[in-house]
Amino acid sequence: MIDLVIFGATGDLAARKLFPALYELEAVRYLPEEVRILGVGRKPWSAEEFNQHLRDSLEEFQKPLDNEVVERLVKRAAYHPMDYTSEGFESLAKKSADSSIFYLSLPPDAFPVIGTGLGQAGLAEQSRGFRRLVVEKPFGEDLQSALSLQKTLTQFWDESQILRIDHFLGKEAVQNILVFRFANSWLEPLWNARHIAQVQITAAESIGIEGRGAFYDKVGAVRDMLQNHMMQLLTLSALEPPPRFEADLLSNEKVKVLRSVRPLNSEDIVRGQYQGYCEEAANPSSTTETFAAVRLYLDNWRWKGVPFYLRTGKALAKKNTTIALQFRDPPTQIFSDSSVEPGSGWVELELQPKEAMHLEVQVKTPGLQFASRPVILTTPTNNGDKLELSAYATLMLDALKGDRSLFIRFDEVEYAWRLIEPILHASQPTEVYSLGSDGPGGQHYLMQEHHRWRSL
Repeated sequence: MIDLVIFGATGDLAARKLFPALYELEAVRYLPEEVRILGVGRKPWSAEEFNQHLRDSLEEFQKPLDNEVVERLVKRAAYHPMDYTSEGFESLAKKSADSSIFYLSLPPDAFPVIGTGLGQAGLAEQSRGFRRLVVEKPFGEDLQSALSLQKTLTQFWDESQILRIDHFLGKEAVQNILVFRFANSWLEPLWNARHIAQVQITAAESIGIEGRGAFYDKVGAVRDMLQNHMMQLLTLSALEPPPRFEADLLSNEKVKVLRSVRPLNSEDIVRGQYQGYCEEAANPSSTTETFAAVRLYLDNWRWKGVPFYLRTGKALAKKNTTIALQFRDPPTQIFSDSSVEPGSGWVELELQPKEAMHLEVQVKTPGLQFASRPVILTTPTNNGDKLELSAYATLMLDALKGDRSLFIRFDEVEYAWRLIEPILHASQPTEVYSLGSDGPGGQHYLMQEHHRWRSL
């Protein structure tokens, strides 16, 4: 038997994301038969009460819903009420299987408590099976807290047992970045500073903080998105091809990217806050950023001199996550005596809301005049004809398999924090921007001459 032990099983993340992910796996019978779902929480629920909570969560957050699948999932479920004391962990040790995955669906301040409690109860030991610890983001709130948390966990857990989740990496479109780059022989020779003039990575949301003011006001866009999601998109866009698609080899290349980033200062970042945020956050003096844009340079062979522009924000014009690369201008202008306007062209990977590739090129304008016009060639990267699991379902399945390729190794976390740390506390004003706009005007001052942000 394998136990999937979910700490915080009575909470919001489990209801919204984890239970629907398990439902997906059960619906297509990807969830191994020997897996038991063991919910852990402080609420003194009976097994029947937990099962009803599981049903209610799926009823609310899983569409469409097949009741037969729900009941198959409920048959796998059990509940263990406990406090996070030594006695509580000892009672869990008597109930859990020799092979167990402990998923911490809890606030970050509980990570060291649970990790230590499990270790002291012998639940990190692997002599009769495997034991894995799944940790949600954020892993620390700055460099020092991340180092401290790692030191605490590794008293009992080996690095290979710790699976740090960034749900962005579970998305089909994000994984497609690597396939797009390295499975196309025509593209890879162009993916470097000789042919690329700039790279823009955007993760825009049209919604605001949606009632999460108390949480978000302590975090902001830099910690919530830039340090993790955006750094992952950066590394996948810029890394060298690993010799094989293996977890540690992939992480090695991602770390090399982070270590090659030129040190940042306050001139490399623009912060913004959407109009009305302070009222939502119930903090009239808040300077927490809901938008962050940063300019990066990678001092390595492939990308020397190419600016990477990253931006993320809430309450913007539309939901849009893209990676766009602009090609350099042609070396000579053979059309100088005509109306042809040579364009440097773009290749764009759209990750959200659609999954697609866009190639912007110049073609001749129809007619007698020798002129040109830009056209965009678009193709979806997901035709909907294949099974696609949600990000959490993909990561849950990989955790069960022990495949760490889509999880984050600690040195990735560490060097991302080292990169962001200088701008975390930079004394810099937060510029207010209008709801539904492209963000604060200050972001345009990050751009090199002749560079412009692509429209959302």
